[in-house]
Amino acid sequence: MMNGERPTLGFIGLGKVGQTLARRLYLQGYTISALWNRHPEAAADLAERVQSHVVESPSSVVRQAAITFLTVSDDALSALASTLLVEDLSGRAVIHTSGALDLDVLSALEANGAMIGSLHPAYPFADVVASVDGLSGAVFALQASHQRLYNDLHQIVLDLNGHTMVIKPGDKTLYHAALVLASNYGVTLYALAQNLLHHVGATSSASQKILDSLLTGMLNNLRTHSPAEALTGPLVRGDVQTVQAHLQALQHYDSALYDLYRQLGSLTLPLAEARGTEVSSIRRLLQEDHHDTTDHS
Repeated sequence: MMNGERPTLGFIGLGKVGQTLARRLYLQGYTISALWNRHPEAAADLAERVQSHVVESPSSVVRQAAITFLTVSDDALSALASTLLVEDLSGRAVIHTSGALDLDVLSALEANGAMIGSLHPAYPFADVVASVDGLSGAVFALQASHQRLYNDLHQIVLDLNGHTMVIKPGDKTLYHAALVLASNYGVTLYALAQNLLHHVGATSSASQKILDSLLTGMLNNLRTHSPAEALTGPLVRGDVQTVQAHLQALQHYDSALYDLYRQLGSLTLPLAEARGTEVSSIRRLLQEDHHDTTDHS
């Protein structure tokens, strides 16, 4: 730790990520030196919760904290960092929590004397209160320009009961794309499935129970099996007629969903093959384009 003690922390930008981290780290015994938010009135409640205070400028946070977290949107990060260049940042650290951006987005601050880094929690922050408890056990993608900062950030992750994954420069975007596929687009698939169930008469309560049961079972299977071993359904069973029926029904229901089903099916076939399923017939079926249903005979 810096100076042999826990570093003092500051937060610039107090959305769900910033609020969650500040509250959890305060509960773990860290001193939250200063907070800044574009709308200061929205930060008053957090300041009271973490025994801190709201300051008038981002630079004021950096002056008062050993490590400053920039917990803002990716698009706002570069402009925010530029406001800190008027400061002599020697001996201080500035990090961001973006999942897609490398630490080099802060390189101008390093030239101004700061240690720079990134610490991205792989966790869906839908609700602050739930996230404060749910963050335990999450993986944090870590990058740091100096070993000293790496040590501090690694200890912060340990204090959050988390796990560290070091991301090499240049790999951050693919790392984040993986999370978007699983988490963000997992929500999209849930919504699409729910719409289909509503279309065939299921109530909102019934569709939620059906899908929650399926997803809970899927996650439990994935905890103890590889993706190939956890795969269930018509592809791994080699049920050509079932897949064909799905395609015919979806083609009439929604052409975009029909195309999505075909693409996801094609990407799933390697998992079915790994289980020993013969998939050549299903592959041909998925690769056929049935959009043109005109009879040319």
